[in-house]
Amino acid sequence: MRLVQQGADTLLQWDRDGAGIATNGWQTIITLQNTEASTLTSENFAPATSPEASLFNLIAGGTGDDSLTGSASADRLLGDGGNDTLSGLAGDDQLNGGAGNDRLDGGAGNDSARYSAGMNQYTVTFDPRGYLVVEAGAGSGEAGRDRIDDVEQLRFADGTITVNGAPGGEHLINTTTASDQYYPSVAALADGGYVVSWTSSGQDGSGQGIYAQRYDASGAAVGNEVRVNTTTANDQVFPSVAGLTDGGYVVSWTSSVPGGSGIYAQRYDASGAAVGEEVRVNTTTANFGSYASVTALADGGYVVGSESYTFVRSEGLFLIRADVNMQRYDAAGMAQGGEVHVNTSTVDIDIFNSPNDIQPMVAGLSDGGYVVIYSPIDSGYNLYAQRYDVNGAAVGAEVLVTSNTHPFQSEPAIAGLSDGGYVVTFSQYDSSFDLYTQRFDANGAAVGGKVQVNSTTQFNGYEPAIATLSAGGYVVSWSAHNQDGSGAGIYTQRYDVNGTPVGGEVLVNSTTVGFEQQPKIATLSDGGYVVSWVSSGQDGSGTGIYAQRFDASGQAVANTLTLVGDAGDNLIRLGSGDERIVAGAGNDILFGGEGHDTALYLGNQHDFAFGVQGRDQISINDLNADDGNEGLDALHDFETLRFGDGVQLQVLRGEVRVNSTALGYQFDPTIAGLSDGQYVVSWVSLDQDGSGGGIYAQRYAASGAAVGDEVRVNSTTLDYQAGPAIVALNDGGYVVNWTSFGQDGSGGGIYAQRYDAGGAAVGNEVRVNSTTLDSQHEPAITALSDGGYVVSWTSNGQDGSSWGIYAQRYAAGGAAVGDEVRVNTTTIDSQQDPAITALSDGGYVVSWTSNGQDGSGWGIYAQRYAASGAALGNEVRVNTTTLDHQYDSAIAALSDGGYVVSWTSNSQEGSGADIYTQRYAAGGAALGDEVRVNSTTVDQQAEPAISGLSDGGYVVSWASHSQDGSGWGIYAQRYAADGAAVGNEVRVSSTTLDSQHEPAITALGDGGYLVSWTSDGQDGSRSGIYSQRYDANGNPVADHLEWTGDASANLIRSTVETDWFSGGTGADTFQFAQLPDDRADLITDFTQGSDALALNSALFNLQGQTVADTLANVSGEQHEAAGAHLVFNQNDHTLYYDADGAANDNAVAVVTLVGVTTLTASDVQMFV
Repeated sequence: MRLVQQGADTLLQWDRDGAGIATNGWQTIITLQNTEASTLTSENFAPATSPEASLFNLIAGGTGDDSLTGSASADRLLGDGGNDTLSGLAGDDQLNGGAGNDRLDGGAGNDSARYSAGMNQYTVTFDPRGYLVVEAGAGSGEAGRDRIDDVEQLRFADGTITVNGAPGGEHLINTTTASDQYYPSVAALADGGYVVSWTSSGQDGSGQGIYAQRYDASGAAVGNEVRVNTTTANDQVFPSVAGLTDGGYVVSWTSSVPGGSGIYAQRYDASGAAVGEEVRVNTTTANFGSYASVTALADGGYVVGSESYTFVRSEGLFLIRADVNMQRYDAAGMAQGGEVHVNTSTVDIDIFNSPNDIQPMVAGLSDGGYVVIYSPIDSGYNLYAQRYDVNGAAVGAEVLVTSNTHPFQSEPAIAGLSDGGYVVTFSQYDSSFDLYTQRFDANGAAVGGKVQVNSTTQFNGYEPAIATLSAGGYVVSWSAHNQDGSGAGIYTQRYDVNGTPVGGEVLVNSTTVGFEQQPKIATLSDGGYVVSWVSSGQDGSGTGIYAQRFDASGQAVANTLTLVGDAGDNLIRLGSGDERIVAGAGNDILFGGEGHDTALYLGNQHDFAFGVQGRDQISINDLNADDGNEGLDALHDFETLRFGDGVQLQVLRGEVRVNSTALGYQFDPTIAGLSDGQYVVSWVSLDQDGSGGGIYAQRYAASGAAVGDEVRVNSTTLDYQAGPAIVALNDGGYVVNWTSFGQDGSGGGIYAQRYDAGGAAVGNEVRVNSTTLDSQHEPAITALSDGGYVVSWTSNGQDGSSWGIYAQRYAAGGAAVGDEVRVNTTTIDSQQDPAITALSDGGYVVSWTSNGQDGSGWGIYAQRYAASGAALGNEVRVNTTTLDHQYDSAIAALSDGGYVVSWTSNSQEGSGADIYTQRYAAGGAALGDEVRVNSTTVDQQAEPAISGLSDGGYVVSWASHSQDGSGWGIYAQRYAADGAAVGNEVRVSSTTLDSQHEPAITALGDGGYLVSWTSDGQDGSRSGIYSQRYDANGNPVADHLEWTGDASANLIRSTVETDWFSGGTGADTFQFAQLPDDRADLITDFTQGSDALALNSALFNLQGQTVADTLANVSGEQHEAAGAHLVFNQNDHTLYYDADGAANDNAVAVVTLVGVTTLTASDVQMFV
């Protein structure tokens, strides 16, 4: 027998065949109306009819949406179908939601979430809001997506995953990420948790609305985000939240109404349920109310302060009169008296020249009173404060907080202190913005002078927030412009009870891409605090709300949530969060998915063997079973591996930063594969050459190693150089051309610089365009089979009608061949944005965008040329579909003598923009129809790039908006020689935060290809250039494994891959048990006299000699020395192994030691 909760009723059911829950044989005997199953005990039943003990606490739902609640003992909650909510409360509970999107909350005890299929049918995700999500696959029979809170085990048909730790780290607050969420406010709750409120744009169906999310003391989200405002018409903005003494909280905000705005508030109880309805705070409705601030009082009540504006007209001027008002409420939420006018003086200011808002902020005091700080609209830009006693009576007159000796003080924030006083923080402008505090005692007298908060002063600090700490001190938070290397970041500074700084200022936000602003701070009951802020672009859509908890010592609370596998051979799929997992014993297969995933191993790094397959898989084999065999695991899409000895592996997917100079903006990359397998990347760098934009380039060896440093291409740096294009020549060299503004005497001009096979400049930069009138820009270049090349560009006004396309051929020696020629036959309106490729017959073809020529907006046209430079036939329209716009063409030659053109087409598939291609045979005839490249058609796909491959096929790359979850991302699709797609489209850019755009692509000598692009914020500054190599099969090529040690003495062992080591501050040993493949390993922090290289004596055979006998230091180009088996080159800082000890050019580069100029025998050890 069993008890089943069904809505408000309890069913007593009997299973006739005794098969229990495994069958559908349960029959209802009695229905107990309006009875909770969890409240029944055996005493409620006669002995003969009492349900069996093993089934008594089984609480089951039906096929609908059920809400089931357990008891204080161990319960089994079964949701069946529907979107169920299962709450275990106390006891060791078992929760099974069944099919549907269920909410499983274990509560106290050792609880488990039960699933009927094997692990491989589910995906487990760490949600950034602090809980787990288990999503069932189609084969599980339990289709749905479950939210898991306070559950210690996930039990599947074939094994168990244990859940350890607690949420922490920088975490996303808002569940809804569409559009913008901003203006956060945060308050501590009496149960040790906290609540965050914010403004969300468009979420409530009408303008802006107020939302809130509760968290428990562990930092886990409690329930879902809730809409605070009942009224959704117009806008509700600027929330302020305060925790109340009864465990609840209150939110106030500004609501816009026709002709003005008002202040509203909504109370909540300790469970998060709304208490009553939203209420209007301001009594006077004739004025505009704005910027409310709410604080809790010691008696359980609260007070709301706000600013209001009255518009007046005097002597023909429209003036604004600003005031500060306040309304007290008791513990029941009843208004105490009327609203109180706070500020003593009023000044009428011209509405068109008024300064910032009054910005009132209110804080409770330890004696039960409160204090309001504000910035009156007057000519002094000063801050004033007014204290009130426990009865709401003003204590003295308003007090001047700051003097008018500085031109601007604003953005006040205030917190009550444990000694009865209070502390104020504010921003002050004096050539730059800085943050200050001023303390006041219990009598309202200033304690000392103002104190500057921000110790880093070269960046503007603004938007201060402040909170009192339980130990008597306080903490200030603020936003600093550019200090974290990108946009703005959030910082804090702690103070003790005497106002003395504790430590230095601390960066709060972990993610530094974009802007982090609008910080708010609240003290928690455990002595710590929580900071919340707005981050741009991080949640994938506009701005979002983030938070970070700190403990009582000021240390950031890390996310320790960890999944632990069992001893079986498991296949575990992780989702899009930042998951941490201990695979456990057994031979496991782990799929990391999106996000930053970390695999934890208990053994030491040097006791494992590693291998890399493609970009996304690492094999790891435990070689030492004595310390606990962790098996042979295959890790897919994991970013970090951590080991028991403190060593950590950062898995670099092969995505490489190209630009060495990261400051400012680097953008608009172009690339070319060289004849010897090397390649070169060129780009624009802003302000690096001392004047506007400049053109820079970096060469790479066939192995992917950088050759030399990045170099500036343009000799003339005056004004602006932009729009580079690059091509490889058949002599192993290359040519870069670009647009230079003002250099040819009239607008922009096209310039070029040749380089030889060694990367040395050949001659000086040369002007390409003969006609200099007006502007020439948008260069494109291709190499010809005779060793020459041809440059094409856009010229303004030269063809008699706006922009036109021109070209100039060059011989192998770099001399111009003939005059520049006009490419486009049709000159009406504009022809722009040329692309060019050489053909196998010695000719070439140019494509461009023409406005209005195809009858509807922009269209793509092309013109072929013979090897002699003569036009072949007429210009042809490439795009078949002419509706709306087709633009941004790219073109590539194919090995069969034909070519393929790609472009962006607007609205052709009914959704934004898409990428299309059209193939052509060697004779110029179209092959088949135009083809859509991108499979994903949601939102926008743009900026195509294309390259032919050595197998006769080709590859197209483009930028896709929102597909990777955050701004633009880079994608690619390969095609076979017959034009058939090879596999699916793939994401090229590993980093998805912010935007990756402006792709460029080139084929490489090994049959593979390289994609380069611009990534915003990734290099720690505005934008940088990144690249990813692919092999001939289209597999991404991993670049290197990056190992780091900790402060202890680490033993780190090299792998068969290219390894980069950073040992840390301890005395580290770097062990080499195999020779590198094609590149030397790298040690970035080798410390002589402390660190050591350990070489395997069987592999590094010194022929019976000691290290001292056979180690030689050489310089220049030498890598060998007669009689030496170990050779250290003092110029490239690299140790070479020479097996035969002869100078015959067969030495192998082992490891590069950054900064080491001379290697000694004491730096090298041999081991067996």
